[in-house]
Amino acid sequence: MKYAFVFVLGLIVAIFIYPFFHELGHYLALLMFDNEIVSIEMLPMPNILCRIEDVNNGMEFLIIGFAGELLPFIISLVIRCKGFWDWYFRLSLRLICLISFVISLLSIMLYKTTAVFQQNDIINIIKFFPQYTSACMVILISLATITTLLIIKDIKELNTKKIYAKF
Repeated sequence: MKYAFVFVLGLIVAIFIYPFFHELGHYLALLMFDNEIVSIEMLPMPNILCRIEDVNNGMEFLIIGFAGELLPFIISLVIRCKGFWDWYFRLSLRLICLISFVISLLSIMLYKTTAVFQQNDIINIIKFFPQYTSACMVILISLATITTLLIIKDIKELNTKKIYAKF
């Protein structure tokens, strides 16, 4: 029964919690820049729509676009583990963040050659501000590298702190 709950918790993080934090990141960035929010939807597909005309410059657009990927990552940094379930939640969130960073990197690399991933937040940045392509790649590679190192640390922590014994 415990193993079923592990699977269910991973699904909940992937399907509900990560998308909620992702869209919350965009929402907070839009509020920070005082942009008009047209609509907020959490089901069936989470998204936040804003008026693109309200975005003043490329740097603002870059921050709003990356805020969705950054907030779940930042939350994964502040979660402190007291037991297996905290550890597993943080690990699941970090794994989904890593997948998100990799998908965004692939989106940039395949942007001109295929229709795959055309609705990615980072692709929207590049569509409007192609001069930020290199910056986006550097940010994503850095975030993916940091996240990978944190995941490795989490896995080692499982063995060294006997977190699994609390499961």
